[in-house]
Amino acid sequence: MTDDTGTCITSPLPRRTASRGIGKALTERCLQALGKLRVPKCNIFLFSSNSRGKSFWQYNGWNLRQDLAVLKRKTYGD
Repeated sequence: MTDDTGTCITSPLPRRTASRGIGKALTERCLQALGKLRVPKCNIFLFSSNSRGKSFWQYNGWNLRQDLAVLKRKTYGD
């Protein structure tokens, strides 16, 4: 799904759907929608321990960026 900010939102599909092309089809639909909005590029964030996810994205033409780091800070609580 693509929201009005151009953010492509996905979640992992069950393993039984693997190799059916569902994830790739959803990704392509999101990328086409972003392209129509003239969004020049898209980034994916995933946990570095997610080797299955990393393999999926790289297999589908995405490149691992070495030039970025993700930082976080809590806004409340301990």
